[in-house]
Amino acid sequence: MFARERKAADYLGELGLPVISGLGPYPRAEALLDRLCAHPAFAPELEGAIPALTP
Repeated sequence: MFARERKAADYLGELGLPVISGLGPYPRAEALLDRLCAHPAFAPELEGAIPALTP
């Protein structure tokens, strides 16, 4: 998810948009991702997809 933003950092910068590199500033989004990673229906899809962010 955020890896795509890092790859497009130059383009996002041209648009005046920040690159989101982590969920620290977004605790509600982080809590949602934690719940999705723990949910049996979503865990297989998310496991390893975003290793820096998933538990």
